Amino acid sequence: MNTKIKIFSTVLIACFFIGYLHAETLVKKNFTVEYAGKDHKVAEYVAGRAEIFQNEIRQKLSLELTPFSIVISSDESTFRKNSGDDFPHWGMAAAQYQGRKILLKSPRFSRQSFPELASTLYHEMVHLALEPVVRSGYFPRWLNEGLAQFEAEQFDWKKKVLLGQAALYGKFIDLHKIDDVLKFERNRAQLAYAQSVSAVYYLISEHGYHSIGRLLILMNEGLGWNEAFEIVFGYAPEYYSTNWQLWAKKQYRAYALVDIHYLLWIILPLLVLLAWLKVKRKNRLIYQKWSIEDSIEHNDMPAS
Repeated sequence: MNTKIKIFSTVLIACFFIGYLHAETLVKKNFTVEYAGKDHKVAEYVAGRAEIFQNEIRQKLSLELTPFSIVISSDESTFRKNSGDDFPHWGMAAAQYQGRKILLKSPRFSRQSFPELASTLYHEMVHLALEPVVRSGYFPRWLNEGLAQFEAEQFDWKKKVLLGQAALYGKFIDLHKIDDVLKFERNRAQLAYAQSVSAVYYLISEHGYHSIGRLLILMNEGLGWNEAFEIVFGYAPEYYSTNWQLWAKKQYRAYALVDIHYLLWIILPLLVLLAWLKVKRKNRLIYQKWSIEDSIEHNDMPAS
C-alpha cells in the first residue's frame, strides 16, 4: 500500500512540474501568446505591446496583420528547436511566415530589458505585416530589415559607428547582397543590418515618410519591385546602392572616431609629441639649474 502511495505521489509531483513547465496560452483578439508558466508576466507585457503595435503598423504603413501567434521560448534550446537548424546562431528573434509565428527569447535568459524586448517584438511584427508584399514578388532584404528596424527605433549609435568604420575603410556591402544576410557571420550581419536601416533612413530623408507607404501600396496592387521603385523615387533601383553609399560616406565618417583603434593612430603621435616636449622642458630646467649653481659657485670663490 505504501508503495502505491509513493508511486501515486511521484506521478502527481511529476504531473505538477510538467504542467508548470508546459506552454500556456494568452488569447487575444488577433493573436495568441504561447509561453512557459514562469514567463507569465513576460507574456502579459508582450501581449499588451502587441495590441498597441498592430494598431501603429496599420496607421503608419497601411498594413493589416492577419491572425498570428507569438511564442516565447523559455531557454536557448527551445528557441533553437522552434527556429530550426538553418536559423543563424546570432539571431535574437524570428518571424516565420509559414504558420505566422513570431519567436521571442524570454528575457530571463536573453538578458534583454523589457523595452529592448518590445523593440524586438515590433521589429518582427513589421516583418509579418510585410508578408503579403514579400510573397507577391521580389522584395529586397535591406528594405525588409531596414524598415523593421526603422519602425522599431533600432538605429542606435553602435550601428552608426559600424557605418563610420565601413565608410572609412571602404567596407560597405552592396545593398543587393544583403538578401543573403542570414548566411553571414555575426560581424558582417551586424554591418548589413546597420546599412539596411540607414538605407531606409536615407530614402525617407530624401523623399519623405509617405514615399514608403506609397511604394508598399503599389507593390500590394501587383506592381513589381523595379517598376514600383522607379514610379515612387524617379530612378531604377539598381542605382540606389551607389547613391546611398556616396551619401553614407559623408554622413557617417565622423563616427569612425569612436573606434578605439582609429583613435589610437590619431592620439599616439600626439602623446609621443607631448612626452618629447615634457622631457625637453625638464632637460632645459635641469640645465638652467646647473647654470645657476655653477654661477653661484664661481661667485663664491675668493679672489687671488
